[in-house]
Amino acid sequence: MNDSTTTGPQVAVSYLRVSTTRQMDTGADVDAEGNSIATQREANNAKAARMGAIIEKEFVEPGASAQTIDKRPVFKQLLAYLGEHPDVSLVIIYMRSRAFRNLGDAVITKRRLEAMGVKLVSAKEDFGEGIMADAMEAVTDIINEVQVRMSGEDIKVKMRHKAQMGGTNGRAPIGYRNVRIEHNGRQVNGIAVDEERAPLIKQAFEM
Repeated sequence: MNDSTTTGPQVAVSYLRVSTTRQMDTGADVDAEGNSIATQREANNAKAARMGAIIEKEFVEPGASAQTIDKRPVFKQLLAYLGEHPDVSLVIIYMRSRAFRNLGDAVITKRRLEAMGVKLVSAKEDFGEGIMADAMEAVTDIINEVQVRMSGEDIKVKMRHKAQMGGTNGRAPIGYRNVRIEHNGRQVNGIAVDEERAPLIKQAFEM
């Protein structure tokens, strides 16, 4: 566990995460959602500077849409790093919604970090200290979880409706191609056989 009597600047690590690979290459100045790696890095560095802390290492979780911490390999590496470097006293994240998609993960991770003498800090959210701060963190995590679940249900409904209208979701598998087709007087995304690649795929399976 970290020694709270140690003098000098606090040592921190920074955790950056995006849900899609597209966000990995998005500049901070053109990212409307403010969630790109560049945006998060800028905010985390600024937070560390305000706290008088030094970021020792950066952990980047690229294109990870996993809903739980257990399915994020880079976050696991971060936890292992903390166990090997007791001088680290801060983990800086962009926002709690970037790190946690549900209340359970947030609570378990916070307890685990506390046991190592490490504090989790949000660059964009300031909850303060004490009992009420803990309560506000929990409320934020609950709201984030509700939003994630509601968004998931909304996407399911839209995908089902799109399929019922004759459309398709996502990229066509190799051997097929995405096309625009007319269905009941409407233009929708569909899939057609790729005349050039389909014979090669068939030959591959036959071989």
